[in-house]
Amino acid sequence: MRLFSNILEIEKEVEVFNFKGVDVIPFQLLNKENLRLETYDKLTQMNLSSASEISNLGSVNTINVRNLSDYYLILHDGEILEGAKQNRCLSKTSLIKPYSDKEIEVFCVEKGRWNYSSRYFRHSNHRISPKMRSRKNSNYGLNVQTDLQDIIWNEVDEISKKNNKHSPTKDFCSVIENINISELEELKKGLFKKKYNGLIVKGIENDFIEIFYNFSIYKNQVNKSLNSLSYNLLLREKNKDNYSVYIQTLKDSLWKREFQKDNIEAFITNQNNQFGRCIFYNKQLLHLIYHLN
Repeated sequence: MRLFSNILEIEKEVEVFNFKGVDVIPFQLLNKENLRLETYDKLTQMNLSSASEISNLGSVNTINVRNLSDYYLILHDGEILEGAKQNRCLSKTSLIKPYSDKEIEVFCVEKGRWNYSSRYFRHSNHRISPKMRSRKNSNYGLNVQTDLQDIIWNEVDEISKKNNKHSPTKDFCSVIENINISELEELKKGLFKKKYNGLIVKGIENDFIEIFYNFSIYKNQVNKSLNSLSYNLLLREKNKDNYSVYIQTLKDSLWKREFQKDNIEAFITNQNNQFGRCIFYNKQLLHLIYHLN
């Protein structure tokens, strides 16, 4: 089904910001913004959410997240949580109802540690790189047997080797946290100058469109992404297509329902080398990630 043929109306004039050969194009998608929705960062700061291993023994690919608030808690694809027995990234965007807990699919981003550094996971300032997300997400909707955990670990090793930044526990966060943040300040000014909630990134291995529920969440997640984005630049020649071609491709894309429960719906697509996932609550778009080759 076509999900975005009618709702993707964005401003006609956009600004294009270039960072080391990559075009980053922020845009605003109108949304009602009437949902009580918050991030893990915000709720943990108010002691209204926590994440922990599912047991004392733990499980590499599953953690438990508890929402102690009257907000819906949103956890975003690729977002990293640090602590517990090892740092993890979220496999896909998930929504947790108020006053409930849920087991969440994750991947390890710290191969060399399997012992407690803390009882609970704390929020992180990082998300995994676009390249890692693309390779992980390329399996949406496909019945294939791929060891996604090895893909994540291999990418951490590649980034570490390429940039000569090493971690004793092979921790993704430690590898990227020493980047010169000043290089990104000008880009940040452009990306946050208006109340955007979406962006197009062009010029990396897999270009992508990402849309968030509102500006506050957009700013939170884009800030987490910028360090890792800088590690995946200059991978191919810059695509010359106008941004509107990308939006039209998304409008024309066909999606199938992944699940539907309690007014929460998730959809996936994987066709013509384009793949992605999106999640809605009460028919409102909360998050979309759409990769284009």
